[in-house]
Amino acid sequence: MKPFARLSFKYSALFILVLATASFPLVAPVRAAEPTGYVNTGRLNVRSGPYHTYAVVVVIDKGQGFTLLGRNTPATWVQIKLPSGITGWVKAAYIKTDAVIGNLPVTGDADVAAVAPQAIVNTGRLNVRSAADPYANILTIVDKGAKLLLLGRNNSGTWAQVQTADGTKGWVKAGYLKPSVAISTLPVTGP
Repeated sequence: MKPFARLSFKYSALFILVLATASFPLVAPVRAAEPTGYVNTGRLNVRSGPYHTYAVVVVIDKGQGFTLLGRNTPATWVQIKLPSGITGWVKAAYIKTDAVIGNLPVTGDADVAAVAPQAIVNTGRLNVRSAADPYANILTIVDKGAKLLLLGRNNSGTWAQVQTADGTKGWVKAGYLKPSVAISTLPVTGP
């Protein structure tokens, strides 16, 4: 074989090797897709923290999508990131997702009760009802001295929306409570 032919063969082989490497880039490890969700109610407040007393950062509309970043310990609030880059917290009950919210990392308050106003029942037994109405269905009954989380109130402040120790949410007559804050300072969450 002539020296030029040998040289040409070497460079041809080198050229093919470079071409093959350039055509088939290294495959990066596949990262698991981040969990996503979307709003399943008319409009949804995105708050600065995992509870309704935190400031509203932005309001998003039904169908708006976002990435799920984490949750609070009881998995009642989810930390999200919007496509615009804004992050905040939304009530888990108002989103739709295929992800298991309880499997998200805890990124917020470990104890909602630490930031939520509370009340103590100051009557013998108190009916927790499904609505702010004395004829609404009774969901559970709590005893005197029981601690309740205060979630909101009706317009007149005569009823308080509460959450019991077992997680039941309902309404009670505000007059039967000894609240840690004035009932009138709670957000209006019912008629």
